Amino acid sequence: MILSFLRKIPIDLLFIEFVIYFILPSLISQKLFTIILGGSLLLYMLYLNYKRNISKIIIIVIALLYGIPNQGTKSTGAMTYIVPTMLLLVMLLGFILKRQHKCSIFLFSKIEIFLLITAFIINTITHNEFLLFYNVFIIGIICIRLFFSFQELDANFIFVNFRILFILQFIVIILERFYGIRAYPSVMENYELLESLRCTGYTGHPLILSSFFIFYSLILFIQSYYKNKFYYVDVIILVLSCILLASRTPMFLIFYILLSNFFIFMRKKLIKSIVIVTIGICSITYFISSTEFGNVFIDTTERITNATSDQRKGAFNITKQLADDNIIGIGLFTSDRLRHELSKGDIILNSKFSTTAALIDNSFLTMIISFGYGGLLLFILYFSPIMRYIKLKRKNIIVPFTIALTYFLLNFSFDTIYYQHVLFLYFFTISYLYSIKLEK
Repeated sequence: MILSFLRKIPIDLLFIEFVIYFILPSLISQKLFTIILGGSLLLYMLYLNYKRNISKIIIIVIALLYGIPNQGTKSTGAMTYIVPTMLLLVMLLGFILKRQHKCSIFLFSKIEIFLLITAFIINTITHNEFLLFYNVFIIGIICIRLFFSFQELDANFIFVNFRILFILQFIVIILERFYGIRAYPSVMENYELLESLRCTGYTGHPLILSSFFIFYSLILFIQSYYKNKFYYVDVIILVLSCILLASRTPMFLIFYILLSNFFIFMRKKLIKSIVIVTIGICSITYFISSTEFGNVFIDTTERITNATSDQRKGAFNITKQLADDNIIGIGLFTSDRLRHELSKGDIILNSKFSTTAALIDNSFLTMIISFGYGGLLLFILYFSPIMRYIKLKRKNIIVPFTIALTYFLLNFSFDTIYYQHVLFLYFFTISYLYSIKLEK
């Protein structure tokens, strides 16, 4: 069984993942090395695209997204440009080759194109920073969605290799939490207190790292639902990962997804479900009571119990005032832009909202601040593929509904619209659902 599993893992992917996770961290400050590595990966992915091996490209992209820092510093910035550059070129190459779009749920409708143009005009008028808007918003949405419209995925191949990345990420957070080993410690050097409680992984951002585990739980849900299997080992690792991540968002969403998965499975195989739950509870109890996980569990419990959400609550009042005074918004949100607006003195500040941090951490409020109340319509760009899937496959809506609800809830605690990591995994999950349904 193990040999059969290993045969599904290509040597080239293993080599690339080894370079990203083990070689790159110590050499990322060497510009020549990063240029050669980034260029080589780009050429290889273009070759894979020419061969129509989109599934392998996806695994490489995910390995890059979650294997390099999410933000550039003086020593780590070069590699952060390889993913958006690759997505743009792969998309363009797809159009040059005049591929047939087999997954039309990702193609843009006339309404969505109108919304993109409108948002671009509003941002140009109010913000006057063309490059910021163009890179953060338009390129991310267009490239990633059209990338997944090229052809279906090989669902079995994707699951096996995504599972390898999942195991790698679990090892990474164990090393970080128990041994203090971080591949890129400089990325989060100004957040020592945050680092001590919340794992940041290779990305340097706890919520970006959490998004990986959230979307893996969705992939596992899809796989379990259509293959009629319950992956109890993966579930145990996900629960332990929640303890290590020490964050409310992944804990709530992952437990919600896993419970949904279990109840659906229980309806089909009651006895087996009871056995699995017994094994799972015993295993997790053992890890917590007999290993160092017990101390981590106490730390996580205390952090979640004592953590407040004042900043997010205070953001609602600030957003309402800004939206009432600016019908078309203030332009694409940045902390500096928000501080500038607040410094004018027209907004009545509240004690819950820290103007120093100037963080919203809520995609819906961020859209309202950026484009006025009408900015909420832009979420059509994110939810239309899942709505089209539901319209196409009307019988089983439990899984697509779970994906949509998870992404909806995630946006209440994280500005997902700014992070290609989250956007890529979200559209990838929908594409995976579409592919495994066709395969079924």
